[in-house]
Amino acid sequence: MNQDRLQNAFQYVRENFFPRWDRSKQWIINLDHSLASTGLCDFREKKIAISRLPVSENKLLLIIIHEICHSYTMKVRKFYRNTHGKAWQKRMLTIAELAKKKSNLDLHEMIIQHIEEYQKSEILKASDIYERMEDILMDSYYESHEFLAYKTIVQIIASEIGVSGNELIECYKKFQDEYKKAKERIFQTFDKDNKFFQHHQN
Repeated sequence: MNQDRLQNAFQYVRENFFPRWDRSKQWIINLDHSLASTGLCDFREKKIAISRLPVSENKLLLIIIHEICHSYTMKVRKFYRNTHGKAWQKRMLTIAELAKKKSNLDLHEMIIQHIEEYQKSEILKASDIYERMEDILMDSYYESHEFLAYKTIVQIIASEIGVSGNELIECYKKFQDEYKKAKERIFQTFDKDNKFFQHHQN
């Protein structure tokens, strides 16, 4: 049942929004509950995967549109990049206008809001992201005297700004280095505080 719904939605999007895309029908779509993100576009394998089916039909269409737009913009020189930059946003905006022409105003509005969410995340400076990471690490260390794992902090920050973990790391190249530096700073701060406290207790 879920597979039928997914395939029908995929076919609907192809016919109504991307009639010239993949005319040889090489691309496939399937469900993959192991995905950490909502969807994935694999350019090399010509495959789109979705982690779960949303209740809303327009939400499902949005996810499929999102991933197909990646297939247009992923290939950059000899590399394959899955980003939400200006080329992807422009493609999404084109589909939003097409949805409006087809009188699907709800889908049009959803796509516009979706684009704006990524535009807001792009405004964040690297320093803002790294500062937020250090705040979270400090709070967790203060409570448990243990640091959150790297993968955990990646997922927390990614979720807050509305991107996947891989997209966060790709956008903020020094994230792992800054994670290590932040841990060292926090550890040194707490170590000094503990020594100061112990000295005045004796």
